[in-house]
Amino acid sequence: MKTGCLFLIAFLLISLSTVQGQTNYQPGSLVLKTGEQVSGLIDYREWRQNPRKINFRKTPQDQIAQYSVEDLQAFKIDGKDSFERAIVTKDMRPVEVSEVIEHMEDDHKQIDTVFLRVLVKGTKLNLYELVDAKSHYYINADNGDFQELQYQVHFDHTASSLQHKYIFRNQLRPYTLGHIQENKLLRNLERIKYQENDLVKIVYDINGTQLAKKKKSAAQFFVAAGLAYSNIKLGGNSELNNLQYSGNIGYSAGVGMDIFSSRNLQDFILRMELFYSSLKYEGKGVLNNGSGPFNARYTIRQTNITPSIALLYNFLRKTSYKVYLSGGVQYNFSTYPENDYVKYVDENTPSVKEDYLDFEKNWLEFTARIGGMINDKIELGLLATVAGSFERFLYVNGKPAVYTFRIGYRFNNK
Repeated sequence: MKTGCLFLIAFLLISLSTVQGQTNYQPGSLVLKTGEQVSGLIDYREWRQNPRKINFRKTPQDQIAQYSVEDLQAFKIDGKDSFERAIVTKDMRPVEVSEVIEHMEDDHKQIDTVFLRVLVKGTKLNLYELVDAKSHYYINADNGDFQELQYQVHFDHTASSLQHKYIFRNQLRPYTLGHIQENKLLRNLERIKYQENDLVKIVYDINGTQLAKKKKSAAQFFVAAGLAYSNIKLGGNSELNNLQYSGNIGYSAGVGMDIFSSRNLQDFILRMELFYSSLKYEGKGVLNNGSGPFNARYTIRQTNITPSIALLYNFLRKTSYKVYLSGGVQYNFSTYPENDYVKYVDENTPSVKEDYLDFEKNWLEFTARIGGMINDKIELGLLATVAGSFERFLYVNGKPAVYTFRIGYRFNNK
């Protein structure tokens, strides 16, 4: 078994995902241009930029229909996101430093028909988000016109510096007047930034409603266990080089936690794990020390407690499953309950050297992995070591090869 096999499988799966595409149909509903409401399944992409069209079907068996901003008044994905059609004026002046200097004299007002993502629906004020080349935020009250909250960055030629204009604070100020907490709201307005969390909180306060905490990231715990194939080839200026090493089956078990964004389909996942493993390495052969041939065996039993961290990329995502690749690093705390070199002068006279080599007790290892998650509950994965070794001798060299197949159970993260 070679590490190349792992990447061959990964290449085939990536090729398959390119052919099939990725879908994520979730329960939702549409409001057609006529006002009719239709329930069904929406291909929910957790869009980084607001969509201009969506795919929809009433049942999993139905043909896919595509709807654009010209066809719908609104749509929502149940328990997730809602979007409303709107005709808006967009201020496209850049706010990034390099772009501000390059385009500082340009006029960037545009009128567009878009789907706005609903952030807050309130009794006094509604808040929406539009993301294209940059983030825009809009408010409206009493179903009136959509007004963009303005944040601008200009280059001051006299001072040769950037000026930040927080115009949106003054735009929100009239909605605080006469409020039971007017003074507090005015103080908060002077501190808020042009970002979703700050704007959502101040609009909730203006509406006098409790802000439901919405996590930007989430964590999910899991347990896993599996079988580990281990092998090693010891070489160098040592008689161990002449032994024939064979693979052995051990086991591993542990716990872990995944941290991921609550939006954008969880493209990347940060994984932290703590695992226990028991491995065996063994070589046998007939050696000759000048006095004649003799049988020899070298056995290493290794136990590890291993914390690790890895970055997973979900390259294939469907409603019921995901397939990922990952790279990671792990630190092994190892013990060697068996580390015996046995020479047989004859069948009845073994010569045993215990603790024959002094291996590393703490050592670093790099890993690659391919795996999949089914219904966000069951996980299957193949983990391979790609670099790292517990030997530390000038006259002995060798890298362990460990391939671990694991089955895991993922706990509900809600």
